[in-house]
Amino acid sequence: MAREPSSIHLLIVDDNPAVGLLWQRLLQKRGFHVELGQRPEAGLHRALEQPFDLILLDLLMPGINGIEMAQRLKAEPKTAHIPVVFLSALDQVDLGEFREQMKGLASGYLVKSHSCVGDLMRLLSRLLDVDATRAA
Repeated sequence: MAREPSSIHLLIVDDNPAVGLLWQRLLQKRGFHVELGQRPEAGLHRALEQPFDLILLDLLMPGINGIEMAQRLKAEPKTAHIPVVFLSALDQVDLGEFREQMKGLASGYLVKSHSCVGDLMRLLSRLLDVDATRAA
């Protein structure tokens, strides 16, 4: 049986406050519990404190980038099982070196400028068995 969006707890880590708030509001309108972290260090700390069902993670951030944060999450027993979906302004062509680094870390990848809520909802439905019809 598919899960209700209200039973799902998501963490968004993006150094751009406007982008993070946009995704947070869009997901909250669909019933998800969403927390926002603007710094990778704070997001990592929060993920270790609170159980999340999925983490949306910006790929390019100052300091700890998304790859390094995902590696740290996967190395921790408390967070190793949490699916990570990367969000980035880089499209598939521009990913370059990151493509290989993402293997084994990413459960999905969305291009910020090309992705819509429907893309994310399909991904959440696949990864978390969310009832997408109730999250619309």
